Amino acid sequence: MQTFWIEQFIYQVLVVTTKISIVLLYLRIFPRGVSNTFTYTCWAVIGVLIAYGVAMCIFFTMQCRPIS
Repeated sequence: MQTFWIEQFIYQVLVVTTKISIVLLYLRIFPRGVSNTFTYTCWAVIGVLIAYGVAMCIFFTMQCRPIS
């Protein structure tokens, strides 16, 4: 039962980290000179992904029992 909680947090961190790394790859492929709007949008998406990851970790902590 305890491994479920640990695996749930690890999975969530890995999912968010993978998505952020893909967005950072886009920022590296398309430099700032291409489009400032694209750069700002990418940073906004990274912020949303971080907020999503934190919210899901809080949700998992407040969950009473695991889903069967």
